[in-house]
Parts: sequence; structure tokens; C-alpha cells
Amino acid sequence: MMKKIFSLLCLSLSTVIYAAVGNWQTFTNTSEIREFAIADSMVWSATNGGILRVNVNTHDYNIFTNSEGLAQIDVVTIAHDPNGLIWIAMPDGLLQILDIESGEWDVYNEFQNALNVNCIVAQPDYVLVGFDKGIAELKLDAKQRWERSWKAEIGAVNAILIRDDYVWIGQNDGIRRIPIDFPNKQIPSAWEHFGVRDGLPGARVNDLAQQDALILAGTENGIGFYDADGWSNAELLNHNIKSLCTWQNRLAVTSNLGVMVQDAGNWITLGTFTGNCERVRATASGQLWLGTSDDGLYFWENGAWSAVSVNGPKSNTYSDLLVDRDGHLWATSSKNPTGGVYYFDGVKWTNFTRQTGLANYDYRTLAQDVFGRIWAGSWGGGVTLFEKVDGDSIAFTNLYAMDGHLSGVEGAENYVVITDLISDAQGNMWFLNSHSGNKQSLHVYDLDSSWQHWSSADGIRSVNVSCLEIDNIGRKWIGTGASNGMGANGVSVLDDNSSPFIKDDDDLSGFLDETEGLEGNNITALAEDLDGTMWIGTTKGLNYWFGTVGARYNVINDNIQALYVDPRNNKWIGTVGGLSVLDSDNFSWNHYTTFNSQLVSNFITSLAFDEGTGELYIGTTNGLSRFGTPFTKPASNLNAVRGYPNPFIVDPENSRFYIDNLALNSSVKIYTADGFLVREIPRSEILGARVSWDGTNDDGELVSSGVYIYLVTTKEGAATSGKIALVRQ
Repeated sequence: MMKKIFSLLCLSLSTVIYAAVGNWQTFTNTSEIREFAIADSMVWSATNGGILRVNVNTHDYNIFTNSEGLAQIDVVTIAHDPNGLIWIAMPDGLLQILDIESGEWDVYNEFQNALNVNCIVAQPDYVLVGFDKGIAELKLDAKQRWERSWKAEIGAVNAILIRDDYVWIGQNDGIRRIPIDFPNKQIPSAWEHFGVRDGLPGARVNDLAQQDALILAGTENGIGFYDADGWSNAELLNHNIKSLCTWQNRLAVTSNLGVMVQDAGNWITLGTFTGNCERVRATASGQLWLGTSDDGLYFWENGAWSAVSVNGPKSNTYSDLLVDRDGHLWATSSKNPTGGVYYFDGVKWTNFTRQTGLANYDYRTLAQDVFGRIWAGSWGGGVTLFEKVDGDSIAFTNLYAMDGHLSGVEGAENYVVITDLISDAQGNMWFLNSHSGNKQSLHVYDLDSSWQHWSSADGIRSVNVSCLEIDNIGRKWIGTGASNGMGANGVSVLDDNSSPFIKDDDDLSGFLDETEGLEGNNITALAEDLDGTMWIGTTKGLNYWFGTVGARYNVINDNIQALYVDPRNNKWIGTVGGLSVLDSDNFSWNHYTTFNSQLVSNFITSLAFDEGTGELYIGTTNGLSRFGTPFTKPASNLNAVRGYPNPFIVDPENSRFYIDNLALNSSVKIYTADGFLVREIPRSEILGARVSWDGTNDDGELVSSGVYIYLVTTKEGAATSGKIALVRQ
């Protein structure tokens, strides 16, 4: 027995399958309500960030994104089918159908990349789709597949109503109708037309509804009413009526002036909403719901509008990302007016915007200092400093131009543009001050009282500075954008001789541009890898520098927007056409797009990495993705290795035993209690600080219940071990 134990301590272990590897999660803002439908106790909303489903009684909600089966994030319109289906239209014309009960998705793609869908109305045995050129009907064929039965190209259709054995459609030139049983609806001349000369108050019709025996038309110039005598009795003239519905036997509308209700012949305004009101709908129980263009869903209760509180980021447009030392995510956005700085602790989003006191809405960059504080740079508002206080609370201070040390643009000294921030090994904070009026584009601050500045006169190639990186010997690499008459562009390199506050020994003569081999002079991103190679992203391709300039040509798109090097020296490259990753061997590539993964958008703007979990955050122009990787940061030694859960209850579906806090070059072996090897995980398979075991031996067979021992060793000879109490169910 002693011999077996001795031999165990001399052996090594490796990886298996990694927790959450390959898992995608999407985070979106859903405040732009394009349309919503009420099905039983649920409000289903088409939004800028997927589908928002809200329970009308509890106000609990769920968000459906590409992680939950949506083909795209940006949803144009939505409708409820009496057969228990939800119909969804995408901007490119793709239709998706969700079975509410089963959760299964179907698609109808005839219109994709051909038509822009505006509205959908679903009946028990057919579905009408209004689009930018007309209207079409879909029916199930004998094999239960959706097929188009007819299509009439009669101009853009904004709204559809089925009433009095007619199909009524609202268009840009009035209203058309046709009998439901008319056999040749595809013939444009078969549709009866009503326009302004027939009594409609406005030409463009945005919505249609019914009230008792009346047909109601919401137009750009008021409400029209149709009865047996034709169109008459226009109301709310000069109001752009966006939507209308009947609510508690009254008419409710949204217009450019807010939500209004007709009561005893008079129009009253509900609440204080104005131009952001889009859609109004009523439930069967008489509850009124409102969708806004920038502030989400509301419901009318106790004489006031109450918001449905949806926890999420304030916009879907990202400019920078950062994972702080607590493993929490910070993000910046330039979206007007909801941009700013967003904070995510893994559960809750906290959004800081101009409305909550930020200096500006357009924030571009983030950095963490040695005290754990977060510095945020904006386009026009200078610098804002964030600090965690009193547990979960966050305080911020607008520092603007930092008492005049930063410069505004020429002619507007208070309009300070900060395009990048970085903290160096000595704890100094560096600032890129683009388009500065005094030409001082690079600044360093010791977080106390000392400053130093560099300008184009010192050798920086342009005042249009875009990105900053500090290499392993302390040189500052300064990327510049398109010249636009603001000097040369490319990369400037500052060697401050490790004395940033003394300029006499500086060398700013180093530079790289197209004449040196760069693919382009418009520099968008810089990142140094663990081997000391500087990677350079341009709008025309990917370069690297290791004593001389080289280029890599296998990136999914040449317009590089973001670079990140993870703890295992993989190079993640965000482009306008997707995400590429170059393996640490500098040879193998993988590519991710919206077509082969659950990436939320192909236009990637920013990247951040959680070294503790191996999760990659991907900021885009249309949402945020989180991607699980195995590339966690290895521990410095084996002192903190732990195995869990214990006991390890084996579930054939998805249970795993994890061995965490592995050091670099670790390997793992798993033995029975009497020293027989059952599973070996080689060093080459361990890509981070964690490995998992599924309870099988090297032949893929589940092992028996009992006590097992895991042994972790490193290439350098360190070793540690632990016990596993395995229980098979």
C-alpha cells in the first residue's frame, strides 16, 4: 500500500470537459417597444433587444434573445395567433413562430432579404402579413407547413384589421379593403380605396381598430370614423395618431401629445407622457398598457402610469468593456441619450447616464486604478471617477478637464475628448486626449498632484489619438485615427525611460505606418501578448510587431475594432464582421459570427475577459454577449487547489466534479482508493485554472460508486491531491 501511495504522488493529471465552455448568454436593453400583443395573461413585446414577455398580474418578465432561440435581436413587430402561437418579424423580413406551450420555434423565410414587414394579424386559419410593398396571406398546407396563398403588391401596409367580412388595411395613401371571401385578392384594382377626399382626416394611416359598429383609423392628422354612411366625424385633428384601441368602452389613443382617452365626448390626457408614446393596447380584463419608444412598458393603475421595471443595460450600443478586480463588468456606451456607464455585478445592472448626473451621454473608455476605482473617459465631457462605497453602492465624481490638465477641442475648451485610459505598473494613470486644442494628446497623472504632457510638437503623429497600450518594458504605444488634416497617422511609440514625469530623457522618435508595413494607418486597437508581441488592429487588417512588422490575413474581417489577449495567450480579435481567435500557437484560428454561434451581432466594438471564470464579454452595436471559455488564469502554485462538489453525485446528463485553482503546466490523474488509474487528463488539455471530470474512465465508462483520489502535478514537480466521494444514482 505504501508503494502505491508513493507512486501516486509521482504521477500527474490533466483536463476533461470545461464548465460552461461554449455557453453563450446575451444581455440587451428592451426599452424601445415597437409593438406588443396581449395573449391571456401575458404581454408580448417586440423590442430593440428581443422579445419582452410580461405577466399582466405579477409583472414578472422574461426576455427572449438569440440565446433563447430568436434568429435576430432587433424585432420589428409581433402578433398573437389564436392557436397558441406568437408571430415575430425581423428587420430583414424573416418570420419566426413560437409555440407558447412547447417553446418550439418555426421559421418562414420567403420574405427574408426581400421585404420589410410592418405588421401581422393572425386568425385561426390564416395569417396576414403587411409589408413595405403590400400584403400577403399565409396558410398551413396538408403537411402542416406554412405556405403563401396570395400576395397583393398595393403599396406599403402599416396596419391590418379584420372586420365585417372585410380585410381593412391602413396605408400611406389612405385605407383599402376587400371582402374576405374575394377569390383574387392579389389583383390591386380589386381593393376598394378610401382617401382624404372620402373623409379621412389624413392620408397616412398608422393604425386601425373597431368600436361597436365603427371602424376607427388613426392617421397622421387625427382619427377617422367609418359607419354605414362612410367616413365622418373626425376627431383630434392635427394630432399624429400612432395607435388606438378600445378600453372600458372608451377610445384610447397615442399621439405626438401623449396618451388620450375619449370620455363622455371629451378628450382627456392620461399622465404626462408626450412624444415617446408608441402603442396602446387593453387587456380583456380592462387594464391599459402603453409601449414607449425609449422607456419600455407601462400600465395604468390607480390613476397613474406605472413602469415595468426590467433589469438590464440602458442601451445596446457599447464602446468599451472592463472586468474589475471583483469580477464585475463595467461598460460604456455612446448612445444618445441613454449612453453613459453601466455596471453589472453578475445579477443586477446599475446604469449611470446624463439623466442621473453624468457629464455626458457619450462615454468611450474605461480603466481601473491601483485603488480599484474606475476611470471613465467621454467624448466631450472629460473624465468621471467611480468608486464602490458602503458595500454595493457606487459613487461617482465628474472630473471634467481635471482642473485644466486636460484640453478641450479648439474653440470649446470645456469639450474634452478622452479616447483611452490605462494604468501603468507604477500606478500612474495615462490619458489619451484626442482633438485637443493645445495639441497635448497624451497625459500622465500620479493620482496625487503630478502631471506630465506630450504633444504633437514632442513627436506624437496626430492629435487624433485613438488607443493606447503599455508594453512589458514600459513603452507607450499610441494609435492614431484617420488624419483628416490633423497630421500623420499610424503608431507613435514613447520611451520615457521609466521616468514619465521627467521629459529630458524621453524618446518619441519611434513610429509605425504603412511605409513600415502596416495594413492601414487608421489604428483602432493595440494589445501586447504574453510573448511580448504587440498586436495592432487597423481598419484594413491585423498587424503585429516583434522587432519588425508582420501581418496576419486569416481574420474574419479586415476592419479590426477590438483586441484582447487572454491568460493563455490566445488573441481575441473583434471586427465589423464577427469575432476571430488566434490560438496561443499563433497558427490555429476559430471564428464566431451570428450564423455559426449565438454571438449577438457581428459588429464588435469592445472585448473584456474575466480571468477568474474564463468568460469573454463581447460588446457590439446591437447588444452584449458573454461566452464561456476554459481559459482561466492559472494560479501561481498549487496551494489553493480544491475539488468540488463532495460528495460527487453522478448524473449521466450533466454532472461534473471540478478541480479548481490549478497552476500553469498542471496535469491531473484520478485513481481508485487502492491506487489504480481510472482517468488521465493530459497537460495539453488543461487550458486554464480549472478542469472537470464527468465520472468516466479512459474508456468513457462510468466508474462505480466509491472513494477516488485526484492528483495534481506540475511540470516543475509540485504536487497536491484530494479525495472524491463518488455516488452513482
